[in-house]
Amino acid sequence: MSGKSDDAARLKLLLGDIRDAFAKRDGAEISSADLVRELVAIEGRPWAAMGRRYRRTKPLTQHKLAQMLKPLAIASDHLGSEAVVRGYRLWQFEEAFSRYLPPEQVLSSLRVRELAEWYSHQAYWHYSPNALAAGALDADLRAILRKEMSPWHVEIEFERVLTASRLSAFPIERGRFP
Repeated sequence: MSGKSDDAARLKLLLGDIRDAFAKRDGAEISSADLVRELVAIEGRPWAAMGRRYRRTKPLTQHKLAQMLKPLAIASDHLGSEAVVRGYRLWQFEEAFSRYLPPEQVLSSLRVRELAEWYSHQAYWHYSPNALAAGALDADLRAILRKEMSPWHVEIEFERVLTASRLSAFPIERGRFP
């Protein structure tokens, strides 16, 4: 393999591992230190031995990670209200994920229908009394979706389920309910 193809393969591997780190933490941001710790902890990956030639190998550092992400125009920034912690936000990687990584699996149409029927049933029987309860139903659906897919696909699939629940005829006996 040539050096360029090695670099491209390493970049794809890095982006996939970063995507997994965000999904594992179920969050929209991660500190640089925590991200490096997560990457180095992955067995079988090169992040634990990133040294230069002819030198003892060292694990990936925050500085080396920043260098690797620089060609993608992804840089760490201050997180939270305290300007002390630097890190990355999930949205910074979205374009790189879509360009370099294969799309992740989305819900099958059968699963969308199942969730739409569940949502409709819950909305009718358990959450119809007030709008606050409807917000709780949306939160429950998002929690289910987070278990089945990556965080950046949850909202897309959430909208698919809501649309399907509005369009589908929930199997209620016709004539029983107005």
